[in-house]
Amino acid sequence: MDTTEELRTARGHVTLRDHQRLRDALADVDHEGWSGKTATALLSFVRVDLVRPLVVDLGLRGAAASQAEATGWGVAWEVLREPGLRSAVSPWGVVWTAVRRAVLGEIVAARYCTSARKAWRICSGESPVGFAPQLVEIDGLSTGSIDSAWGAEPTGAEFGVVLGPILGALVQEGWEPAVVAGLVERIAATAEPGATQKVAKAGWRPIAEELGIEAWRVRRLMVALLGEPGWPGLIERVMDGGCAVLNDAGAKAAAMSTLTQWMRPPRGAARTAEARSDRRRTPQAA
Repeated sequence: MDTTEELRTARGHVTLRDHQRLRDALADVDHEGWSGKTATALLSFVRVDLVRPLVVDLGLRGAAASQAEATGWGVAWEVLREPGLRSAVSPWGVVWTAVRRAVLGEIVAARYCTSARKAWRICSGESPVGFAPQLVEIDGLSTGSIDSAWGAEPTGAEFGVVLGPILGALVQEGWEPAVVAGLVERIAATAEPGATQKVAKAGWRPIAEELGIEAWRVRRLMVALLGEPGWPGLIERVMDGGCAVLNDAGAKAAAMSTLTQWMRPPRGAARTAEARSDRRRTPQAA
């Protein structure tokens, strides 16, 4: 069997839905090294079956697609090398989230002719004429992308959202990228936007125990993402207004409250910040 056939056979034994096989493959890589057969097959699989379909799903073609694919593949390799990935509940979800963030970064960077980091800041702070952040609905993605990476069935069209800007906002507030990516993925896979307060609270304790994250942080992040009756969460806000809404005082306060225990919970923190912002904008009476 030649090298090409070996790689094809090895890739056939790995699926985006099988998180344990990824952990097993990474364990083999620990023994063989990244120059070994397992690592070569794994990286080939990631590029062909995860990164490339994602690039196509996002509408890139030609040179832009090649550049985005190379960037996404590089990011995937970095994430695969992270020791914490092995303990993630859904390691493929963590990899997919990081890759999609990188590919979206290429799109935004090309639009503003600057680095991805600066482009995300611009995107979060303004909505230039003629530019609308691309909102990708889960039903519009291929079976080889988000639903497979999450190891779950598609959640539905109403759950379509650009997760990259939300993750970026949470990281800016102090969340560790790999930690919050896995947590957001876990929350998104088990709940729907607009759920009642009772439903939103139902799964936070098991998630906290599974991921080893403080329970109050998990609960607050769940509420911040999904919202509560009468108060839209970050996912719904981005769906309605694009990534620029993440720069609003309320959204920033809700994100910050997921890491700062002395603050009020997301809804209260957001409303307090919004009221303070409104008072600053209102001219004082003579």
